[in-house]
Amino acid sequence: DAGLRKLGVQLPQGWISGETQAEVELALPKGSPARLALKSDLKGLKLAVPPLSWTKAAGSSGRLLVEAALGPTPEVTKLELNGPGLSAKGRLTTKAGGGLDRASFSEVKAGGWLDAALHSSPFCTASSCSDHNCPAAITSQLPSSSHGHARCTRCGAACGKAFPESAMSNSLF
Repeated sequence: DAGLRKLGVQLPQGWISGETQAEVELALPKGSPARLALKSDLKGLKLAVPPLSWTKAAGSSGRLLVEAALGPTPEVTKLELNGPGLSAKGRLTTKAGGGLDRASFSEVKAGGWLDAALHSSPFCTASSCSDHNCPAAITSQLPSSSHGHARCTRCGAACGKAFPESAMSNSLF
């Protein structure tokens, strides 16, 4: 977690601990943003995604594949995570000036109970929230009622975001 924070990647507290090895390729094409490719078997990392009730022990293996464009607003164009009881495929976009903008997963399968596409604007926008850019809100905006508004589990306030009715059954963010 500390190593990722030094790189500007802030996951919610407790989601990642330990160390692992990865193969990293960096391409520097002339006139285009740098491209990054990363592969890891995740051995040595303990991972947790509390909203999905999922954990990966440090001693178990998994698979992480990341492809990203590293420009003024970096974008993870391919993100694949596989571990015991979880598989996810998606992409991430960032905001100008830093921070996560959107997480879109075309596939998330967890523990035999979830098989869905998930899309998120991650941060709470409620005026009463004490920390609108709280990293813990990345996956904690849950649908709260049939009208499709989200609640931030950090502050409990209703966000200004609304989910389309058709997405309610598949939206965890």
